[in-house]
Amino acid sequence: MTRLTHNDIKDIPGMLKAYDDTLAAMTGSDLAGIACRAYGLERSVFMDVASCTRAGIIPITWGQGTIPGFTEAVRAIVEHIGFTAFVTQATDVAGFSEAVERESDVIVLSDDDDFQAIHLKAGISVHNSEATGKVFAVGLDMMASGLEGQAALVVGCGPVGQQAGFELLQLGAVLTVVDVDLEKACSTAQVLEQQLKQTVNVAHDLQKALQQHQFILDATPAAGIMGAQHVAGDTLVAAPGVPLGLTPEALKATSGRLLHDTLQLGVAGMMAAVVKGVASKK
Repeated sequence: MTRLTHNDIKDIPGMLKAYDDTLAAMTGSDLAGIACRAYGLERSVFMDVASCTRAGIIPITWGQGTIPGFTEAVRAIVEHIGFTAFVTQATDVAGFSEAVERESDVIVLSDDDDFQAIHLKAGISVHNSEATGKVFAVGLDMMASGLEGQAALVVGCGPVGQQAGFELLQLGAVLTVVDVDLEKACSTAQVLEQQLKQTVNVAHDLQKALQQHQFILDATPAAGIMGAQHVAGDTLVAAPGVPLGLTPEALKATSGRLLHDTLQLGVAGMMAAVVKGVASKK
């Protein structure tokens, strides 16, 4: 899991309304709406569950330690989409105890290796990597007004890229995957083909693959892999990867056609997955 920095997240709490406006302009929906779309939730169902769900967010000091501002950014996102949320004063195990004592329904916590939302009563656990891949794939589909029958490229075959590829196939896209590790790309294609009984292409040349695709999902932690030469006037990019894989020139060329954030969509997806699980148990 990519480790964020304070600079990656420090502005999130104060910019969520503006981010909703940006998302609406690109996809026709706001943060909560995209997450609901990804998990097949009616907005009213989502809000009904969210409004009576309390989330306790626990700072974790294990490993490299807490990222300044991380738990507050998560709290702001969770509250923005309709939940009640708080950050525990205690950390680690003591923080978990505090969250339980303060009657949390959902525990949200992250360390160097994983980032999860856990609904204590419903027994639901959601990983950020899976939620992020799913929600960004759906966001790309919404930007494109549907990807059925369209060629889509996933760059990076880690957990986020694998989940994004799975979702894009379910959305009807003709999928190609590429990774610096060719064996990983081939393995991902094989797994997806076995799961969904659909053909998945493997690209051997990243530069050619980028130039040949209009719809691109960048799930890599590599900076500067996509330049202006890869961007046409109709190129659409969803980029959950951190750092952003576009060069400054490519970023300018994709103005208004780039779906990217460091935390917001993934967290919203985690909480929507929790709601989906809770609603399915009723």
